[in-house]
Amino acid sequence: MKWYIIDFLGNGSTSKAYRALTMDGRDCVVKMYVRKVDDEGILIDKKTYEKNAKAAVKREVDNFRKIYP
Repeated sequence: MKWYIIDFLGNGSTSKAYRALTMDGRDCVVKMYVRKVDDEGILIDKKTYEKNAKAAVKREVDNFRKIYP
């Protein structure tokens, strides 16, 4: 899937959010996981980053489905 990023919406401790348009012109938000350090500020390895990113995306999807069943 492709999106056109048109605006930066903000960031939190683990991700950045962008306003975007889909290829067919629908408005959406693209949220990117960007946390590269652990709670102690130590750089995490790629495998841990990917594991944490997948868990964060799953939480986002679960929350979305709770709000919009």
